Amino acid sequence: STGGGWGRHANARPAAGLMRYGFADEAHRVMRGMVDASRFFGDLLPELFAGMPRAGLSFPVSYPTSCSPQAWAAASPLLFLRTLLRFEPDIRANKLHLAPAVPDWIGTLRLERIPIMGGHLGVEVTGEVVKVLEVPEDLTIVSDPRRPTIRR
Repeated sequence: STGGGWGRHANARPAAGLMRYGFADEAHRVMRGMVDASRFFGDLLPELFAGMPRAGLSFPVSYPTSCSPQAWAAASPLLFLRTLLRFEPDIRANKLHLAPAVPDWIGTLRLERIPIMGGHLGVEVTGEVVKVLEVPEDLTIVSDPRRPTIRR
């Protein structure tokens, strides 16, 4: 990007949209950019930084007028996680679409006691391989991504 500012709130939603429409590599690129930038922000996902091209600088430029932390951006790391897992509950149908696309640079994710449908879910994910550790009795896990609804 050139100009403007970018941070976790400005990247989580586009990454989720890219993943939802099947652009996993592009979503991973957005998330990797945020993780790469985090080492310049105390190993935290940056709240906001200037949208300068990487080619000209070896580090992200902080955005001095940003308010940090911003409460409305607090859910962004959880949206990144949900995006990686392609975690899409369909509570009315007692289903959970869980079709992870976790890149190698992340390795293994292990999540325990995720509250869902009156119980808890536990999973361990490496790449696209899911090991279910705990699942509520009435919940069916679907290993295909939930397809977006296209309105015309």
